[in-house]
Amino acid sequence: MKKVLALLLCVALAVTSLITAFAASPKFECTVSDKSVKMGDTFTVTVSISNYEPIRGGALLFTVDRDVFTVISGEWLIKNTTMALFDSEQLTATFASSNFQAQDINGDIFCLTLKEK
Repeated sequence: MKKVLALLLCVALAVTSLITAFAASPKFECTVSDKSVKMGDTFTVTVSISNYEPIRGGALLFTVDRDVFTVISGEWLIKNTTMALFDSEQLTATFASSNFQAQDINGDIFCLTLKEK
């Protein structure tokens, strides 16, 4: 449980890189699919956002203790993007939209799948 909590804190710090000055404060939330993982278990961390202004692109940077967790995959949940990438080695995720209008990204935005070693 402590490992999952530490991971959530790292993810929460990572998503704060998206925050800029807005009238309403954006709210980030990380949800773990299983709060009591054991060695060998695979679980997901879903990053959600609310009260966020529409944007054309963004990035996330994750910190994961690789002695404890193996990164299985990462997936943007934002639709209608031109580019949606995840680098499992650098633990970076980027997305961009080519249309000229900013996109509403409120809701679930990213899913990170991990396995406890």
